[in-house]
Amino acid sequence: MSQEPSKPSGPTTPMPSQKTSSDPLSSTHEHPPPRTIASTTDTINASNKTSSNTVTTKSTSIPPPPPTPPQQQQQTIPPPPPPPPSSSSQTSSNNSNEHEVDSFLSKPSHRTQISDEPGQLPLLKPKPLPKNLEPMQKLKQLVQRRAWLDVIHLGLELLTNSTSKYAPYYSQLIHGEESSTTQDPHIIQDVIQIISWRLRAMTYLRRFTDLKMEVIRTRLVPSHKDTLPTWIPTSLILEGCESSIYIDSDDDVQDLDEILDSLYELRNYLGKHHDKFQLDVVLSNILVKRQEWRLALGTLDTLLEYTAVAVQDWFAFKNCPEHDLAQEELVKAIQIELYSRQGKILLQAGCLPAAATVFERAHDVFQLLNPELELTQMLECFSGSDFILVRNAPTQILLNEGLLHFAHLDYDLAEHKFQAAVEQQRNFGKQMQGKIQTGDANECLLNDGLITIEGNLLVPSLNNLALCALYTCRMCEAVDLIESLIREDPTKYLTSSLAFNLCTLYELGSENSISDKKKRILQSIAKRFTLHDVGKENFRLE
Repeated sequence: MSQEPSKPSGPTTPMPSQKTSSDPLSSTHEHPPPRTIASTTDTINASNKTSSNTVTTKSTSIPPPPPTPPQQQQQTIPPPPPPPPSSSSQTSSNNSNEHEVDSFLSKPSHRTQISDEPGQLPLLKPKPLPKNLEPMQKLKQLVQRRAWLDVIHLGLELLTNSTSKYAPYYSQLIHGEESSTTQDPHIIQDVIQIISWRLRAMTYLRRFTDLKMEVIRTRLVPSHKDTLPTWIPTSLILEGCESSIYIDSDDDVQDLDEILDSLYELRNYLGKHHDKFQLDVVLSNILVKRQEWRLALGTLDTLLEYTAVAVQDWFAFKNCPEHDLAQEELVKAIQIELYSRQGKILLQAGCLPAAATVFERAHDVFQLLNPELELTQMLECFSGSDFILVRNAPTQILLNEGLLHFAHLDYDLAEHKFQAAVEQQRNFGKQMQGKIQTGDANECLLNDGLITIEGNLLVPSLNNLALCALYTCRMCEAVDLIESLIREDPTKYLTSSLAFNLCTLYELGSENSISDKKKRILQSIAKRFTLHDVGKENFRLE
């Protein structure tokens, strides 16, 4: 049986006496994906570039002539305003910018240079949306393309249009009406998915006021659980609760305290271990956001105690085929993830010895993973997020080791670990070609695991690699690598954090005029590929 996490109790993991630290690994998120804790993605903070060799010279100025007497002053006619730019000049400027974007995307990349087979053509533009798509298929395509603003609009249209088959279910949710018609499980599943994607889109676009209002409108809070339709799953309520971690005002902080209390109360009424497990994960995420390190570590300790029972219930709930080996592997992968989260918390708190101890526990569990579990067996036994969690276990160990080396200022060793993590993720993607769609663009669709994770660890690995390159004065190599990946697939690699780090490297390695030009090229690429979650602030433009 699971143990209820107690609020005042501390963790069994060693804890530092101080809560904050100036450790450079404190993560910065532009838009944290739902249900992920402090990420391994770091952003570079560039200092203002000033020169210490500035020479000041004293010049002799010529005194101005005496003023003209008032009666002799002549009225000066101000010059006429410059004519507005003609449409032809604007068109010429746009064409020049488009040419620069094409030139950037046409340079060599892994996509165009493959040793064992002919390379593909450069990816200059996104593929057009297929015609005659069903509304739900079109929405899925928009999610894959990260066109989150379109996801919000199309999702709202599907949920509220009087002719939509989803509208009665959404009306039942927001008005508390009981439907007299037969409940279609397939339509219900689509409605849940649309609501989830809309919440996620508002998070990625940093539209936190709209996000809060949507949660209130749909009543996705524990206090309304008894009044919600019976088809609303606990996971959707938890997703609505977790959106509260992005609020900042004092009134909202008080609301967050009430949400935490209601989550603890809701936990007492949940009968399934996998529901309690998902609730405890959300609790730990909120506590990490509030920097309640001890409570977060204690909640993660509780999760570790009943992981095996939760996985067993989860397999029964998902009607997965009987496969004891697969269950054991998922338990180990989740334990690695939980230990890794504890280690990152301890790094943020500045307790390096305790972080090293916890990372060592994750490595010990990793040694017990069965390498004989073939890829086809994994695909048969695991759903999307669970499959990614098992797949990412080796990369997560490398990231843990790299973060620890970085915290000890061993930048060369850290760079070696992050480089190995990058290669591991890329090689796995190559193995999966033709078997399952992978990558950030498709993994953002997957929210069906026992514990939701970051997805592809390639981008966090690259961000940490860029940090190491900055500290080891190898910025050019990092810039070349990141630019090559963006050319390979902008939708997959041009994320907000990667854009921020790359633009920071531009500032540190180029003059202002040159770096601004490069930033605007990146911004144009994001616009061309409709990457709505990469905002202007991510390009560090004035």
